Amino acid sequence: MELNWHAARRGNWLLGCGIVLVLVIALVVGGGIFVAMNARSWTASGMEKLTTALIEKAPISEEERSETLAVVDGFLQRFRDGDVTIEQLVQVMEKITESPVLPAGIAMGMGQLYFADAELTEEEKTDGRLQLARIAHGMADRTLNEQDLQRAIQPIKANATETKVIQFQLPNKTTIRLKIPDLVTPDELRAFIESAKATADEKGVAPEPPPFDLSGELAKAIDTVLLAGPAPDLPDGTPAAEDADDAERTEPTEP
Repeated sequence: MELNWHAARRGNWLLGCGIVLVLVIALVVGGGIFVAMNARSWTASGMEKLTTALIEKAPISEEERSETLAVVDGFLQRFRDGDVTIEQLVQVMEKITESPVLPAGIAMGMGQLYFADAELTEEEKTDGRLQLARIAHGMADRTLNEQDLQRAIQPIKANATETKVIQFQLPNKTTIRLKIPDLVTPDELRAFIESAKATADEKGVAPEPPPFDLSGELAKAIDTVLLAGPAPDLPDGTPAAEDADDAERTEPTEP
C-alpha cells in the first residue's frame, strides 16, 4: 500500500500503516543481506518500535491491543534470537500484505480521518464507521472487488486536478485518490456512507461484520510461514553466502 505524503500532516493510523509496510519491506527485501550479516538485533528493535507505535494508536480494544503486541513481540524476539530467518521474515511480510490486515487497516484509518472531527451526528459517524468495516470485511473475504471499492468511495474521490490528496495503491496496482478530510463536506460524507452501504448490501456483506481479529490475522500469517519449516537466510551461490561459508571453514588465528 503506497500512500501520498500530503496526508502526513494529519498524523494517522492509515498513513502509519503504509509507512511501516514500505519501511519494513524495503529493509528486509532490499537490505536482507546486510541484516543477515550485521544487524539482526537492530532490525528487530526498529521494527518493534514502528509496529508498537502503530498498534498503540490503532482504534481497537485494549484486550486486542495487548494480544497483538504479544504476537508481534514474540515473533520479533524469535527473529532477534536467530530462530526466524530473513527469508521467513520476508515471507511473513508478504502474507500480511495478502491478508485482511490491509483492508481493515485502511477502513480503521479512514474512519478516524473522515469521521473523528466531521460535522455529523454521532449516529451518522457510527454508521459511517460500520459501513467502512463492512467494505473492509467484503474486500478481505473477496465478496467485494476493486471495482466495488471504487464505487463505494466515489463521493469522496479526488479529481485528476487536485494535488492535496490521500493516495494509496491496491494489490492489483490500482491507485485510489481521495480528497483530504478538510475538503470533504458533510453532505459528501453522507453520500459516501450511503454509497458504501448500498455497495455492501448489493453484494450481501453482513450488516454487522464480526470485530476484526488483528492479533489472530498476524498470528496466522506468522504460523503459516514458520510451520512450513526454516528457509535459508541467503541463497547459495551469492557472494555473501560464499563468504560466510569460507569464514566457517577458516581456522581462527591468534592475534
